[in-house]
Amino acid sequence: SAYYQITAATTAAWVVDGAMAFLGGNDEGEVDLAVGAAAAEVIVTTFRVDGGGGGYCFYPIFTPLDAIGVGVRVAARVRVNSGWNTISFAVGYREKPL
Repeated sequence: SAYYQITAATTAAWVVDGAMAFLGGNDEGEVDLAVGAAAAEVIVTTFRVDGGGGGYCFYPIFTPLDAIGVGVRVAARVRVNSGWNTISFAVGYREKPL
């Protein structure tokens, strides 16, 4: 599936501490968070997501991910089991220095 740009270039390094997603019904899937130029993305982490009966779900990372540098493009792609791939997704992060 295609990547969707979250930001063209970070203004500071990111420490990712979670994500929020909305899927329909009882759908399940994965969201890859990646960095790099379009068509050359490198996955830094994958979130397993589910619809939970519909509604927003928060997915914390208990050991924050310190893997996104300054000035890089951040993008995400979605894979959902139902083929219905309309999803709302937000990544939780803190800029460095913390």
